[in-house]
Amino acid sequence: MSMKKHFTWILQLFIFSVTFSQTLPLQDETFNPSTLNEPALPLLDGTVVQEIISDIAAPVPSNRVAGDTLKTVEKTGWKVQAFITSDFDQADSVFQVLLAAFPPEDVEKAFYTPYYKIRIGNCQTREEAERVLKRVGNLGFREAWIVQTKIRSKERIISY
Repeated sequence: MSMKKHFTWILQLFIFSVTFSQTLPLQDETFNPSTLNEPALPLLDGTVVQEIISDIAAPVPSNRVAGDTLKTVEKTGWKVQAFITSDFDQADSVFQVLLAAFPPEDVEKAFYTPYYKIRIGNCQTREEAERVLKRVGNLGFREAWIVQTKIRSKERIISY
């Protein structure tokens, strides 16, 4: 036989012997976690993990601080664009005027090259945006208009 055949047979024999010579240890499958009888784990607010798991079907209204139950989400809504300019100082002065007339979280100064846009409101409906437009018009911004854009809306979190 040639040298290649000897080498091939030796290699095959080596692989076969290594593969089947290892025996895997048997696993101990007698462990049962339900027999541990450990105490329930209390959480920070005093409830117990077992109570939470067994009462998961019925949501319970939270009596905690109101800020804990609201989250801000971004979705499509309506804003009133009161002013647009490429001058930063002019945009900032209009922004300060509108901050005095509306809640701070509703007034926005955004920069979209090359313009500064002053927008008011986080309106869920077009009708709500029309009421804001009327207020903006009464402040002297006659060229304001309504735009459909992303708004920040607060939604209540249901606690279980």
